[in-house]
Amino acid sequence: MEHHVPDFENSNYFTYEHVFEKDEKLNIEDETFLFYLKAFSLAQSKGYGFLLRAWNFIPQINHFVNGLENYQRFCRGRKRAYELLGLQSDDFPAASAVGAANGQMRFQFIFSKSCSVKVNNPVQVEAYHYPATYGPTPPSFARAAFFEQTLYISGTASIRGHQTIYPLDLFGQLQSTFENLEIIIKQAQRKSNKTFRMLDSKWRIYVRDYPNLSEEVQQALHQKIEQRLGLDSEFVQADICRSELLIEIEGISYGV
Repeated sequence: MEHHVPDFENSNYFTYEHVFEKDEKLNIEDETFLFYLKAFSLAQSKGYGFLLRAWNFIPQINHFVNGLENYQRFCRGRKRAYELLGLQSDDFPAASAVGAANGQMRFQFIFSKSCSVKVNNPVQVEAYHYPATYGPTPPSFARAAFFEQTLYISGTASIRGHQTIYPLDLFGQLQSTFENLEIIIKQAQRKSNKTFRMLDSKWRIYVRDYPNLSEEVQQALHQKIEQRLGLDSEFVQADICRSELLIEIEGISYGV
């Protein structure tokens, strides 16, 4: 069973969200597949044919069942939907996928009437080209997407090429993530002829085991975030898509 959250629609955007009932027997792959199809069908019926940004909250995201991680099950369901819809890599949205802290699977989508400009990170392999060592179906998302003066930055973590660097090292990962965000913003500026400032952007920081961090570590984390990203940051407790990752950062930046 799922709870429907009221849609929002204006001349440029259509948003759609669903929250599923907490259910230990939830078939993550099939429910993801069906919901993505449903969301696209509704959005397209209203004239919004392009998925611009997606937030995916997956229960027990790092939990394995019969050799397959819940995140991998989600990736398979999403890819099945995209294939049925005829989407190619250039159509993939900016996206985040993290653990659902309350155990309820939730999807939040923003659709648009025209396609966004995709932004990559040259020091990272595109997620949809990850090797099978990370699961049978690679993730289907763009590193960022630019649309009507706004840059939507996907969940970004400490990855070079396709490999995690500084595994289980919070502050090493934080520095690496800052570097990735800077590269993405520079790439977006080249593609859009707009200026984006990290200090003027809105950020959400997902931190694994955030409540269990010592007060000293939390203070140091907040200080480093404030210095590099500014004051408009929201901290969220969440598991990350790879078990060795401790932090992931996503953002929205407005071009001038």
